Amino acid sequence: MKLKIILLLIVICSGLMSESARAADPAGKKYTTVFEGVGNVVMEYKDSTYILYNPNGTVMLEGEYNIDKGVILLKDTKGENACPSEFIGEYEIDIIDKTLVMRLIIDDCNGRRMLASNTWKELDE
Repeated sequence: MKLKIILLLIVICSGLMSESARAADPAGKKYTTVFEGVGNVVMEYKDSTYILYNPNGTVMLEGEYNIDKGVILLKDTKGENACPSEFIGEYEIDIIDKTLVMRLIIDDCNGRRMLASNTWKELDE
């Protein structure tokens, strides 16, 4: 009986962990925030890439991302506002109530650090 209860708890916990891991993936969604000096910007996440748009809808930068165990790695690839490609940002990532939050682990790119520190709200389309 104890073994059945333990196995049931393991199954439940593993299901909860995999659900939270899926919940922290922004792929297929767009988020918005107010960036000081620019206004409302939009970040669109695709399968492994991201695009940042200015308030007029013009692309400001593009990049690649990878998520593993609640940590997102960000690498800008092009754009006038892109960080040098050797600067890879590393952040803890959470999505709670349609709010994307990234907490700095390490990032040598000041602009991306400032942008990532904002609270991002999911856009309903």
